[in-house]
Amino acid sequence: MASPENLGLHVLAFDDPLRARELLLACVRMQRDGTLGLTDAVFVHRDAETGKVRVEQTIDPTPGTTAAEGAFMGVLLGTLLLGPIGGLAVGAVAAGGGALAAKLIDLGVPESFLDDVKAAVPPGSTALVLQASHLDQAVWQEELRRFPDARSLSAQLPPEARVQLADGFTPHADVEVLPPSAA
Repeated sequence: MASPENLGLHVLAFDDPLRARELLLACVRMQRDGTLGLTDAVFVHRDAETGKVRVEQTIDPTPGTTAAEGAFMGVLLGTLLLGPIGGLAVGAVAAGGGALAAKLIDLGVPESFLDDVKAAVPPGSTALVLQASHLDQAVWQEELRRFPDARSLSAQLPPEARVQLADGFTPHADVEVLPPSAA
């Protein structure tokens, strides 16, 4: 797996949440083809009427999910090894451990970056945050042509991509190139 400083973060906003999901499906296909190394994807929705923001993680484990999985495995193993009472005890400990692990371990997009995205998403829009370990720029540009309604909110690029920009490549006018965050 690439180190955090070599991961690129791309944020694209859509007026239609289904278009954001279509782009994620295209990214999954690109990953299957080897032209994209997708390490995380997050949807950030801002309600048009209330302005309330909802974040939908696609890869990071949630405490509830990992607690349930931990409880199930703990009860199963505990019952097999220690009987019914042992199963309940081991299940409870495993559930707590799973929930705690999910709270402490962030496998994907840094929370500080997501906070910035939450503030930037316009009402009635959905942003797709993509974290990639590698990206074939030619294939990515071709894929983005299918999404003319996508608005790029920002791109946090790895060092080698910043060197390419300095060597004559320029980002699209509405792309803000951010330095890596110190997380």
